[in-house]
Amino acid sequence: MTRMVGGFEVGRYTPETVLRSNGLAARASIDQLVQAAAAHDATNPGYLSTTELQRGADDLLRSLAGAPTTTTSDRFEYSRAVLDSVKTSYLTSNPNRTFSDAEVIGAAAQWDDGNGYLKRSELEAGAMELQITSAGTALKASDIAAIRSWTGCQRTPATPAGPPPSAREIGVVSDIDKTLMPPERNGVEPAAYPGVASLLTMLERGAQGNGALGDVTYVTARNPGRVTTIAAWLATNGLPAGTVETGTVAFPLNVAEDNKVADIAAVLRANPGQEFVMFGDTNHRDPEVYARIRAAFPSQVKAVIIHDVKTIDASRLVGHKLVANYAQAAAHLFSLRVIGEAGARSVMVAARAEGLVISDAEIDALITAHRP
Repeated sequence: MTRMVGGFEVGRYTPETVLRSNGLAARASIDQLVQAAAAHDATNPGYLSTTELQRGADDLLRSLAGAPTTTTSDRFEYSRAVLDSVKTSYLTSNPNRTFSDAEVIGAAAQWDDGNGYLKRSELEAGAMELQITSAGTALKASDIAAIRSWTGCQRTPATPAGPPPSAREIGVVSDIDKTLMPPERNGVEPAAYPGVASLLTMLERGAQGNGALGDVTYVTARNPGRVTTIAAWLATNGLPAGTVETGTVAFPLNVAEDNKVADIAAVLRANPGQEFVMFGDTNHRDPEVYARIRAAFPSQVKAVIIHDVKTIDASRLVGHKLVANYAQAAAHLFSLRVIGEAGARSVMVAARAEGLVISDAEIDALITAHRP
């Protein structure tokens, strides 16, 4: 369900959830959040998705801290709010010396564990190093040992393996029914599964939100007469727009499978240098469809996510990732470096805002278990 705020359509409880999850409930109003998020309204003009509201929250946090708007360095990901907190805690004692984000990131990079995401302890280690070196004092072995003892981090100059997630253009191929859309009841199309809109939008736009549009293709066994409402449903639920490839009037499963394989193969042939993440479910033949695609285009299939809606034989899932929800899907893509840690966490928070029961501790556990 949705409501109107400041001329924009939003999820019924989503703005309040975003404010609480970012510690803004007592510092900013819903109207302020919506106004900030309006600058990011792109996927479905007039409707602010959870991802767009989160970007608005990021802007509010930066504005409240008087900080610049950059959230990702050229080579490393980090939380804007955590960076600001670390700078306030460690680097404000000298009124004559102001440290830039680049300086803190550059120092923290020496303490990165190699995954390309600078967590709080690594940013703290970098800030402690700057406290010492900014006075013109060389960093000694005893200083490194003290910082290591305090933060638990190791100082090893590191470069993330490969480009940051936002630098890679990932294509998306997705089934619709029971992958994105739960079963209809009484002829009413339900809301999308929690978190899936945030995840697909992130893949479509990239971690920095500046990726080229047009990378999403939807494939369905529905015949053309049964997809007339799909574009509106996608828009209402904050899912990225994309081409919808349909089935035929005939509906034997083997025919639907062959049609899907042909449609997906055409997309991959048209984009020979692009990798794709593919989404399906266990209801019909998606596992077989994507197995055939992977066999034919092994270098272009980055991941296959299969939504678990009914139990099937494990042999049909070889090479695929079976997930119960899209928080798990985000964690898997984080493990593959398709999205970064901040992105994975934002999908999980969005999924919770949209009805998935998942605690902060469970989010942390998912991230830890899937850290690359």
